[in-house]
Amino acid sequence: RILNIIHQPGSLWQRYPPSGRFPAEEVWSKKVLIHYGGQSAVRSGLIDEITSNLKEEGLEYITLGGVIPNPLLSKVREGIELCQKEHVDYLAVGGGSVIDSSKAIGYGVANPNNDVWDFCLKKAVPTAVAIGVILTIAASGSEMSSSSVITNEETKEKTMDVQRQITAGRNLPS
Repeated sequence: RILNIIHQPGSLWQRYPPSGRFPAEEVWSKKVLIHYGGQSAVRSGLIDEITSNLKEEGLEYITLGGVIPNPLLSKVREGIELCQKEHVDYLAVGGGSVIDSSKAIGYGVANPNNDVWDFCLKKAVPTAVAIGVILTIAASGSEMSSSSVITNEETKEKTMDVQRQITAGRNLPS
């Protein structure tokens, strides 16, 4: 099951919950953004499996695909706007670039009075919403790091942002 969460309390990885089911008082989200890259996640059936599991658990979700390598600031801003409009409180994602994009979306959603690019330029220090990871590629590194790479296509800048607040807290195995 996809929703059998792996989480990291301190430095130990544990399967949570051991039963694979979530008691109602432990559900950590009301609405999830499923953020993904190209169409391989759709063609492989992964998105259908994720949405089926979320429905079974009674969780609402929305989707946002189209992330490319070296994720674009415009896609991040699109994700922030969508999450704020839809009241998303948890992001579930795929490979390295998607995780980077989700980290930046998490900044923007949790800090609506700041421009997300200011966090990339270290003009402000963000808080973040929770992020889960459904790994679709082994060892991208983004699932374990606090950094993210975002490309501002208008200014042609590509920056790596490092924020301790945004390391993925839950990995959702695929």
